[in-house]
Amino acid sequence: MSIDALAPLDPQALAALTLTRATVRAYVRHVYLPADAAPDPLWVNAAAPSRFQTLGGTLYLAEDSTTVWAELCRARAAEVAAADPTGGVGLHPDSLADYAGRPLGVPVDARALFEVRFDVEWIADLTTPHNLAILADGGISDSQLRADDYGRCPNLARFGEANGWQAIRSRSAAYRNGVCVAVMPGYHPTRGLWRVLIPAARPTIGVAYLTRYRDGQRPMWLDGPAARAA
Repeated sequence: MSIDALAPLDPQALAALTLTRATVRAYVRHVYLPADAAPDPLWVNAAAPSRFQTLGGTLYLAEDSTTVWAELCRARAAEVAAADPTGGVGLHPDSLADYAGRPLGVPVDARALFEVRFDVEWIADLTTPHNLAILADGGISDSQLRADDYGRCPNLARFGEANGWQAIRSRSAAYRNGVCVAVMPGYHPTRGLWRVLIPAARPTIGVAYLTRYRDGQRPMWLDGPAARAA
């Protein structure tokens, strides 16, 4: 973790963040498929380190399915590397179009894709210029919102939870055009609001290619023979 991530936030500056009410819209989430039970879209591992980690467990959603799958690829970079469909040759620009729509194979696990439609009364939208400027004054840069080590995002989540935030909206670290929503404990959408979009699927090779991975974790086969020779 960086030294900056350990410095205290400025609560007076952060108190000026604008909270908005999000209209009813659809969000998506990939869900683990257990061998002996139905997939549970509300299950969270509160103990696992995460960007906006809270003691009660943060529920992570995305605003589109490409972002969901890119987040999975980023989190499972080693599995994506082992799922090389080229047999060690690597993707070539001329072959990318042929591979893009194919799903990744094992060891990448299949996941269920769920959709939920709900609204959030008090959401901190960290994609707006106004709130990004307030964050900078409070000690968090735009780049820290997507830092590989999560930067000061967990500190921000604790501040938000203590000040009545119900969710945080921010740019995805995994997909350039993606947006994620982190829902605080106590405000997770109820079970009856969820529906299964796809019972079981894997991210495509095209999504794996577009994913932004942590520094040094991008699978070499995605960038072809040149990457392997470097």
